[in-house]
Amino acid sequence: MKICRHLRDFLEQKEYLELPAVGRFDLFTESMSMPKGEVLINKKLSFSPSRKTGFDDALVDFLCQRLQAEASVVYSDIQSFSSAINELLMQGFEAEIPGIGFLNQNGNSGIQFTYQSSYKKRTRLKKAMPAYFMSYWM
Repeated sequence: MKICRHLRDFLEQKEYLELPAVGRFDLFTESMSMPKGEVLINKKLSFSPSRKTGFDDALVDFLCQRLQAEASVVYSDIQSFSSAINELLMQGFEAEIPGIGFLNQNGNSGIQFTYQSSYKKRTRLKKAMPAYFMSYWM
């Protein structure tokens, strides 16, 4: 089941997202007055890592409605998603929360949140390579 495509919607509606054994995202809205009486609204996202394993019932209810699924299936999917994120981080890889951002393990055994991937984009080879030399991943 694809729960990750609905996480951003939950975050925007509730202004927070808590993933078990990963952490909590909080959405803050700041408004600035402009000289001509206009108001500029800026949204900021903060992340605080947490090893708390409890589930957020509001998230489970939201996903049950969106996916038209039973709570036990949604609990299992959230647990699987959180475990996959932690597994990637423990192995030193970057973990993506689709539509939200990326998590990386920093040197102090903490988790760092960024909006953009820290991986460099690969460039394609301009010269055609023989089919027997092509990698599956290219």
